Amino acid sequence: MIHQNFLYTIHKHWPQPIFSLRIPAIEVPDEVYKLFHTIDRRLLPTLIHTLNCDLFDSISVVAFLLWLERSRLGPKAVLKVNQDWPNHLIDMLVDQVCAAGMVEESDACLGISMIRELCTEDVGFVYLHQRRLEILRKRTEIVNEMAEKAFKDMFPNGVVDPSVQDGVGQ
Repeated sequence: MIHQNFLYTIHKHWPQPIFSLRIPAIEVPDEVYKLFHTIDRRLLPTLIHTLNCDLFDSISVVAFLLWLERSRLGPKAVLKVNQDWPNHLIDMLVDQVCAAGMVEESDACLGISMIRELCTEDVGFVYLHQRRLEILRKRTEIVNEMAEKAFKDMFPNGVVDPSVQDGVGQ
């Protein structure tokens, strides 16, 4: 009862919130966005030119790493891979992300030790498989966002998902 009276008193004296809970949308210029994603932009040439990965797979791997960061499973995943890992470990990571079905359709079941190495929590193949649709949806959002803003100058023709043909599969 005291709690309800307290809320009524507050609402009576301050009918409008003191602080607005709405945060206005801020438009970030492309140059600032590119600067923010400098580390991501450095990883792509390693994947594409040094390790001979497909363009879409490379961007998808970067998007998967960003998903790990955004979901708080792997803080600083891109930075760790970019600065601390030699090429053969990055290549193993690409294989594991692909095998886990996060890049292309695959029933292969390799270990995910490199993905686990990036995570602060115990993440297993079953966990990733259960969240696969969410991961793929978020990956697509991240790829579209980054292709439009961060990688536009690197890939003027855009990034095309090879699994989508003539709008089918989206």
